[in-house]
Amino acid sequence: MSTVTFKCPNCGAGLLFNPENQKFHCEFCDSEFEQPYLEQLAKEEERRAAERAKKEEAAPEPKEEERQEPQEEQEPGLVYVCPNCGAELVTDGTTAATFCYFCQNPVVLSGRLTDEYRPDAVLPFTVTKEDAVQRFLGWTAKKKFVPTGFFDKKKISNLSGIYYPYWAADYKMEAKFSGTAEIVTQISTSDEDIITTKHYAVAREGKSEFHDVMRSALKKQDRKLGDGIHPYRMESLKPFSMAYLTGFFAEKRDIDKDTVRPEIIGELKDYTDTLIREDMHYTNVSGTTLVNPKGERYRYVLLPTWIVTYKDHAGKLWHYAMNGQTGTLCGKLPVDKGKVAALGAAVGGSLAILTLIAGWLFA
Repeated sequence: MSTVTFKCPNCGAGLLFNPENQKFHCEFCDSEFEQPYLEQLAKEEERRAAERAKKEEAAPEPKEEERQEPQEEQEPGLVYVCPNCGAELVTDGTTAATFCYFCQNPVVLSGRLTDEYRPDAVLPFTVTKEDAVQRFLGWTAKKKFVPTGFFDKKKISNLSGIYYPYWAADYKMEAKFSGTAEIVTQISTSDEDIITTKHYAVAREGKSEFHDVMRSALKKQDRKLGDGIHPYRMESLKPFSMAYLTGFFAEKRDIDKDTVRPEIIGELKDYTDTLIREDMHYTNVSGTTLVNPKGERYRYVLLPTWIVTYKDHAGKLWHYAMNGQTGTLCGKLPVDKGKVAALGAAVGGSLAILTLIAGWLFA
């Protein structure tokens, strides 16, 4: 499988995508390049990768004496070669972009993103690593019961920027409601209560449209944590280019759209049923709603996320996620029981003092 690294044309070092100005930056010679230039490089690299893949497929079978014993299946640990220094890169079965652990060069595993696994679009990072660190620190600083020193700059400086795969679905739905309804009124006089019930046949039709209904396309992703940082501003999506992945980690999908389709359709049918039953000003309503999808579109997209994972002093793992576009944070924070107890004691002491003062004043 082919690997790609985008090199600075001035010095040959690996280029990194800069979320702050949306340009590609060389940390060695400080050069910067616009996206159209990198897009052209990406197309050239993809073409070369495709040519290399064809040559590998067309390579003659080894002679009998050259044949080796079959290797055990490499998944999920696959080995690739860094195009910059030649070191071996070990990844799992869904990694699409990573770093060389030897030379720290950003590497895109282009073979993971071809054919049906090529994303339709990517949402580039706009929150920088430095900004993400400050947001994490500011977030916990506002939480009074978080243990002192739980989040510090040193602990979270190893946060990772990852592009996660999602399915973004658009749907058009048509709905028909058929049923009966009642309006019950009551008039009370000094002598009697008059209850009137009017019966109605109710028929309603409607259409609804839904855009960018999101579902994770990666089995190993923590869905609860991932969903907690939505929504993204999907109007900022860019046509996919491998160049946007340079300098970040990326995962390819391992869930197809046929897997998520039933859940999405079921959710949209329920919501459409709720919409068509709204504002029925009857006392009682009963009936059925038929909802049918009349048009759908699925896009395979990569969305940016900052991830922090580390162990506390007791060895417990804590996981946090940040939206790489909006900065929205999600994750469970620990509670310092000592701080809670101290606050409880302080509140209890204050109430006792107030009680004594009140008793003295009104004695």
